[in-house]
Amino acid sequence: MKAELPGTFGLYGMIATLHLGSYLVGSMLAPLVLRRLGWRSVFVWAHLLVALGLVVQAQAASVEMLAAVRVFLGLSTGLGVICALDMH
Repeated sequence: MKAELPGTFGLYGMIATLHLGSYLVGSMLAPLVLRRLGWRSVFVWAHLLVALGLVVQAQAASVEMLAAVRVFLGLSTGLGVICALDMH
């Protein structure tokens, strides 16, 4: 994250809460996505999306963009973690 982004501890706490919530949603959606797309493709895509999200997060130009990227990262991480734990 850029140090120049404005914000308060409360704002960044809300962004962290959004991230956790989206992680939980991604984890709950994982069984459905795994059944539909298969383990291998979900594993690869989830980890690629996390890597892409981290690059975008590092370049976030605004707090709103940072929040959106953190939600995206939470969903991708939730899918990836559950997929990794469900390896066959």
